[in-house]
This record gives sequence, C-alpha cells and structure tokens, in this order.
Amino acid sequence: MKIQNTIYLLVCLFSLSLNANYFDEPETILDDTYDTTETFIYSTADYLDTSFSGEDYDIESQDLTKADISYESIFEKGQDSIQNSNIKIRLLFPRFRKQYKITFENYNKSKSIDETNENDSYLLGIGKDKARVGLKFRGINPDPFISYNLEYKTYLANNLDFHIGNRAMYFADYKFDNTFSINFKKQINDHLIVSFNNSYRFQEEYNNKYELVNTINLSQDLGQKRSLNYTISSYATKDDIINQDLEVDYYYTGGSLKEYFYKNWAYYNIDAGLIFRDENSFEAKGRLLFRIGALFGNAKPKFNN
Repeated sequence: MKIQNTIYLLVCLFSLSLNANYFDEPETILDDTYDTTETFIYSTADYLDTSFSGEDYDIESQDLTKADISYESIFEKGQDSIQNSNIKIRLLFPRFRKQYKITFENYNKSKSIDETNENDSYLLGIGKDKARVGLKFRGINPDPFISYNLEYKTYLANNLDFHIGNRAMYFADYKFDNTFSINFKKQINDHLIVSFNNSYRFQEEYNNKYELVNTINLSQDLGQKRSLNYTISSYATKDDIINQDLEVDYYYTGGSLKEYFYKNWAYYNIDAGLIFRDENSFEAKGRLLFRIGALFGNAKPKFNN
C-alpha cells in the first residue's frame, strides 16, 4: 500500500508540473498552509531574538532565517521500504548578535545512503562563527555536545575550486565524532559542473568506526527550476569488531532529477540507480528515492521572471 501511495503522489506531481494552470488562482490552500508555516518560523526567530537581546525594534528576520523540510520514500530490491522525514532550520538573531545562530536539524549517524533507515536523532544548537554547543535528541534523551568546524577554500586554476574541511564533535554520551573532507569542483560550462567529493569519518560510539566515502558527481542545469545529477560513489568501513580492515560495503551509480514544481519553494527529487552491496556479492539491485519538500526564508532560490 505504501508503494501504491507513493506512485500515486509521484504521478500527481508530474501532472501538476506539466499543468501550471492548476495554480493560476492567486491564493490556494497550499499557499495558505505554506504562509502559516513560514510565519510561525519567522515569529519564533523574532521572539527568541527579542527575548535574548531585550530589544524589540523591527528587523527583517526572514532575510536571515531559512528552513528545509521534506518527506521521502525509498525502495530497494531485497530491502524493506523506508519512509522518512527530514528537517533543517537556521535562525539568526540580529538584535542579540547577528553572528549567533540557532540550528535544528537531523543528526546523520552515517555518510551511508542507509542512514535513512534510522534517521531518528536531531541536533539543537547555538553557534557563533565555527563553534557550536547544544543537545542531541533521540526520543526524549538529550546528549550535550560541542562542535567546531574548520574549512579552507581556494580557486586553483581552469575553473577548479578546492575545499578542505574538518568537523569535530564531542558528545557527553556519544563521545567523539570527526569528519574530514576534501572536495574538488570544476565548472565545465554554464550548465555543467563536475565534482569529486571525499570524506573520512571516525565515530568512537560505534566501536571506533571509520567511514570512507568517495563520490563523483556531474550536475546538469536544465533551467531555473530543473536540474539533473549523475553520481558514482563508493562506501567503505572498518571498526574494532566486524571489519578490522577497511572494506567496501557498496558501490552506487544513478541519476537524480530535482524540480521546483510550484513557485520557488515546493520541490521534488527523484533518484534512480543501481546499488552493488557486499552482502549481495556485489550483485546489482535497483534503488529508487522519492522526496517532496518545501523551502522557507533565505533557503528559497531567486528565479528570473
């Protein structure tokens, strides 16, 4: 039944994206729901900013606040289907101090595409510059944390960008979590970008687990509201118990379509590809992801009329 519902929703979205006249009315129920949600986010940011600063002069908080809320379904041959919700919110406080920000987001326990199987933890933190302190929630159990990000970006040559970064996090219960990344990005032309992303992650909680993820991605711009991505990636792990040597868990290759189907805030993603898992002797299995989401505040792109 879940698969049938998702396919039905997918067909509806394609129909709506092809029939823009459906949204010709100035205001729809969709607009009303969206406006109510965005107003709540803005009001929350404004209330917290006023409370922290003791000031109540007018400020354009919507220029500083952004959010991305989405729901996704994932289907893979030989695996259980997955339904998941994702949320990422950033609130800035210009009255208190513009550089302070509150964030609320999913905590990704893994760089694997299987992370969506157990996406049930959230981070609530307040940060300044590269540092942040806060709480990790899984259910009602809070786990205090502190984190610090380091990054360096530079332009090399021939439209090649280089980025190196490190995110260190320490949790009272979860212990040390560190991710080191090296990424390259090259602008081929006005519509094509190729990138090579690499991350190496250590997690003390999971028997000193190490993760190595390598991804080659080609992004193709199909206009203001539509884009395609082609991906090849590998995921390898090691730990003190199961894989004491670094071993490949899976290879993945596939394509992803993203389209803004209503104004500049409602979007969907469709990812389709093949996954080659070690547990299946690297036999190819089909994998499909469907995501529908909404952007708020400064997260919304600006389209030319």
